[in-house]
Amino acid sequence: ALWWQVAIILADTATVYFIFLGFNFQASFIGVLFGLILTKIIAMVSFTPGSLVFFEGAMVLFYSAFGIPLQLSVMATIIFRALSFWLPMPFGLIFYRHLRDNYNKSLTN
Repeated sequence: ALWWQVAIILADTATVYFIFLGFNFQASFIGVLFGLILTKIIAMVSFTPGSLVFFEGAMVLFYSAFGIPLQLSVMATIIFRALSFWLPMPFGLIFYRHLRDNYNKSLTN
């Protein structure tokens, strides 16, 4: 489980790093990693579902504090959140309905 979490954090860090590169900004990979880890720590103490607002605010705060321009921090945060939080939701709904229907069919047979 530990290695799986490390792999997830590294994949998320790579995603944010490549978002910065996509905006033609050379960020430090270590800085992006620390910003993401600090953001995840803030998100753990949030009382809102999915750490809405707390995650976004913390990510913008930490990256702008690490010297990344504010506008770029906001755009990278919005894109990362869209890819990692909002985009999987419709797929999850589709898969949930598929599994629910299959489960209900297996109960009737």
